[in-house]
Amino acid sequence: MREDLYFRLNVVSITIPPLRERPEDIPALAQHFLQLYGRQMNRPYTDFDPSALDLMVRYTWPGNVRELANAVERALVVGSIPTIRAEDLPVQLSESHTECGGDSLEEMEKHHIQRILKQNAWNITRSAVTLHIDRATLYNKIRKYNLRG
Repeated sequence: MREDLYFRLNVVSITIPPLRERPEDIPALAQHFLQLYGRQMNRPYTDFDPSALDLMVRYTWPGNVRELANAVERALVVGSIPTIRAEDLPVQLSESHTECGGDSLEEMEKHHIQRILKQNAWNITRSAVTLHIDRATLYNKIRKYNLRG
């Protein structure tokens, strides 16, 4: 591409963070792809099973939105109507959710708490409810693992 043409076309640049940094967008995007591909394939799916949505939110999506679209399309092909279940999603999603950076229980707990806090925009009360622990316990774990928002 000619360098001058690039600079003529590149008037406004928009930087969008990767999907792994915005897990709150995953349910809406997945629902969009479910409706889009469901209409195209004439497969009347209505929704995702909560375990399937949880699995999708926990996955890091190295292929970004395109990988999410492919995962939903695959689930439509192999799944059973009317709800997409976790087992309908690609295998790498279910395998990767166990990989959290370490083998110890402490490392797994730290990763899980960090993910829940991020998912809830660091709302301590909501995160504690999600984790089924007291707020004081959550504050202690945040201190213990030196977590930052």
